[in-house]
Amino acid sequence: MRRCAQDDDNENNEAVIALIVARADAVQKTTAAKAPPDPRFEDVREIQGGVRIVRHKASGDERVAKTFDDKTQFEKERDNLKDCKDRKGKQMVVQLKDEYEEGLTLYIEQAEGGSLKDRLDRSPGGLSENALRPLVEKALDILLYLHGKDLSHCDFKPENMLVFGEDRNLMKVCDLESAAAFGEPRSHLVTPYISSPELAKHIVGGGGDLRVSPAE
Repeated sequence: MRRCAQDDDNENNEAVIALIVARADAVQKTTAAKAPPDPRFEDVREIQGGVRIVRHKASGDERVAKTFDDKTQFEKERDNLKDCKDRKGKQMVVQLKDEYEEGLTLYIEQAEGGSLKDRLDRSPGGLSENALRPLVEKALDILLYLHGKDLSHCDFKPENMLVFGEDRNLMKVCDLESAAAFGEPRSHLVTPYISSPELAKHIVGGGGDLRVSPAE
């Protein structure tokens, strides 16, 4: 049977995505989770590589400790979180509670309800329209808020949407280390399997830096 060009393009796209995912997995496996070397906190448990729940010894409050291997990434997320400090009750972005620069660790408020992905995983049949509507509206509000600060999140996905509140309907976005200002060069993919094949092929093919735009 005769193959069409579309079949070849689909296979090439799948191969490119598979290659990037493999590279991303390899990088993640080399990043060991470390308890923060901060005497003010005690370790509680690991969430994932480089991210742990810790307890503040003086107050007993639990927070999320995110430890970086790279000082540039540490400073970038810290500065983005400070820029998104909630001064008007908007509740769009997780709040930075403290930092420990020597250990390249940021302490962020803990989400009682986990992530939006956790919530979706607990609902294999999907969420109802009534349950989904406020979540979608909040996600759009968060994007508008970030874009109003000339920031593109660049890794906007359910895993990075954290759930708060007794009714679990309050969401805030996290992981701003990859956020980029509009017009800023971007030369890497954060989550390859949710990126378009065109974007993946551009970077893997050595197409050079891309400029972040509000559409990302």
